Amino acid sequence: MGRRAAEVSARSPFRRALVTGGGGFLGRALALRLIARGVEVTSLARGDYPELSALGVRVVRGDLADRDVVVAAAEGQDVLFHVAAKAGVWGARADYVRANVTGTENALGAAIAQGVRVFVHTSSPSVVFDGASHLSAGPDLPYPRRFLAAYPETKARAEELAVSYTHLTLPTNREV
Repeated sequence: MGRRAAEVSARSPFRRALVTGGGGFLGRALALRLIARGVEVTSLARGDYPELSALGVRVVRGDLADRDVVVAAAEGQDVLFHVAAKAGVWGARADYVRANVTGTENALGAAIAQGVRVFVHTSSPSVVFDGASHLSAGPDLPYPRRFLAAYPETKARAEELAVSYTHLTLPTNREV
């Protein structure tokens, strides 16, 4: 193992990471943190992000709903951080399903198809929002009977998908 590879392995358990939504608020912060740890980062996003490219991030433009694009972006990755989502409370339900449910399903399928070792799914506290206050809530807080918008509903469905893949050969962030 070369000096650079030894430095990377000492600072991070992963050498290569795919970050979906790497140009967004959370995705960009994650990409910067990974770069600081010596990880080779690929970002899959709908837009072009020259500031990430300038930092050495491989930027792949594409839509999470396009399975082939996601599979290609996942090639050679050790970990896939699924951060991308359609957020907000306004808009067509179909757009939320496409981005949050279909996109998550494609990211999970791509991780398995490409032999990615770990999948980290980013959810949202809104998936359990039922209008009540929950002090000291834990991971066993149930989903509400009725969602107030398409975003929390589709993020809950995406979370369920990620958890359902745990029984396959793909560890998710619940197991890492």
